[in-house]
Amino acid sequence: MLNIPRQKVLERWDELPLSIREALFSEEYDDALERIGEGNSLNEEQAEFLYTDVGDVLRGFLKPTELPKMLEEDLHIPPDIATLISEEVRIKIFDPLGSELTNVYKPFSSTSSSFSSKATPFILHKHEEVVPMEGAHPSAEFERPVFYKEHTFQGTQPSFEEPSVTARLEIGGTPIISEKEEPKSVETPREQERVVHYSELRTPLNPFGGQQSSKNVLDLSKKKDKTSEDGGPHLEGNVVDLS
Repeated sequence: MLNIPRQKVLERWDELPLSIREALFSEEYDDALERIGEGNSLNEEQAEFLYTDVGDVLRGFLKPTELPKMLEEDLHIPPDIATLISEEVRIKIFDPLGSELTNVYKPFSSTSSSFSSKATPFILHKHEEVVPMEGAHPSAEFERPVFYKEHTFQGTQPSFEEPSVTARLEIGGTPIISEKEEPKSVETPREQERVVHYSELRTPLNPFGGQQSSKNVLDLSKKKDKTSEDGGPHLEGNVVDLS
């Protein structure tokens, strides 16, 4: 079986005459190949190779005379059976197409072999292998780095013990020792007592006269008891003395 790229098959399809295109997709074409396979006891895999090889002849990649050799290789059958199958295909499929089948033959170029064979990989850059020198012991000269070390917090935390020495602040003089100050009591000042003398101010008898009417007021404390002498109250001026 020829190993033809898909792109090349599509390009050849555009160059085929209409009669060959219709033959490849016709029911008569499928029925004829199916009867040929059953008549020669071909299995499913062999029938698929038969369809492919006959199609390569119709697309112009193979000559009709090259079909027996291709069937012998792909189907793994004896040469006489391959020739018999090719003769049936010629009668039922190739002959009805006539000269058009002969004109479409264009063998696949020799460059097609490059698609089937594996190409040698191209090495862009080859890395040189480093061969260690004998007698060299790099581990003895250099210390290997440590990428991981279990971390402990011992010795990293600051101690909070009280210092045994009292802190001092020296500014070119006698050292100052901090002492605790005793709390001071705050005394609230007491308000001094004030004395109000009401003896100097008297309420005027005449509310409309003010202090001017004070001259008509008599001091009853200086009067003697006249009740016993006179036997009753008496009037003196404008004031009634009831004492």
